[in-house]
Amino acid sequence: MVGYEQGRTGKKVTSKRRKVDTSCTSSDHSRAVEVVVSNEDLLTEILFLVPAKPLLKFKSVSKHWHSLISQPQFGSNHTCRNPTSLLISGLYFYRWINKERKSVSLHGHQGLPTLAFLDPVRKGTKSKVVDSCNGLLLFSNGDKLDYFVCNPTTQRYIALPQHGGSTSSGFWEQFGACLAFDPSKSPYYKVVLISYHFSFEERSSFYLIYIYSSKTASWKEMRAIAPLGGGSYQRRVFWNGAIHWMNSTYIHIRFDIDAENLTGTPMPKVPNILKEDKIQYFGECGGSLLLIQSREDSAMGFRILEMKKDCYRWIVKCKVNLRPICNAFPEGYTTLYIGC
Repeated sequence: MVGYEQGRTGKKVTSKRRKVDTSCTSSDHSRAVEVVVSNEDLLTEILFLVPAKPLLKFKSVSKHWHSLISQPQFGSNHTCRNPTSLLISGLYFYRWINKERKSVSLHGHQGLPTLAFLDPVRKGTKSKVVDSCNGLLLFSNGDKLDYFVCNPTTQRYIALPQHGGSTSSGFWEQFGACLAFDPSKSPYYKVVLISYHFSFEERSSFYLIYIYSSKTASWKEMRAIAPLGGGSYQRRVFWNGAIHWMNSTYIHIRFDIDAENLTGTPMPKVPNILKEDKIQYFGECGGSLLLIQSREDSAMGFRILEMKKDCYRWIVKCKVNLRPICNAFPEGYTTLYIGC
């Protein structure tokens, strides 16, 4: 390499690259591997840097690695170190005509993990996904209210025991079960069944709640006084440590998963919250709670409302009008459905 000194002399300066000896004998390599393997703290730190999918393959390296990677606390810490692992990698969906399950990858992969490993516990077309949360799926096996939780990535599942409560009201199937899982805070999840009841004698209403904890592998029952107002919307979502839903009188209801208490917050009447059949989407996206509503079934025009973690009120994030696009390409659009 030839260069020029930028000093007063203007003399030509020549420098030569020094060769670095990077050769490594097989014995040196073996000793380095032994150092890493024998030091569990060092090995753990290295494995924290490995993406989730390759990490699962590393379980087959040895029994020690399998045991280390399978620990719930390791999984929780790995998620905290790799927040991008919580990004949505794909979608599972149904074709209502023939009840066929399909999947689509959002990152260019050929497909998502198959759900064939669930065949021993699924009961044909009666089995369906009732909720999902941060990579876990909650299935219901129809009228008998048999629930099981699965992880498509690890191809593992667990069938939940019966909660033992009354199901005579038939409300469980209408309101659905809720799955609460935040791997950045805990390796454990909870399944929550909530039913609404009204006592004509006492002229009061309450929620009957059953909570399953994967940490204790058991159910618990509790009652909570329902906030005053109309009937509850069936759409619900786990966000910011609580399960959220609304009712028809501008009451925002949330059930705190850790504290196990239920609260209702009256919402301002501006912006206007439409009826439940006008809500196109209600869920978490990018750390915020989003509510997308449209007065039209085809959703050619809609509003996106946002709720921040530190403030329980809705703000209009944006308004979307797709009519100019649909008018320009009338043959390409019939009915639009919104997801996030």
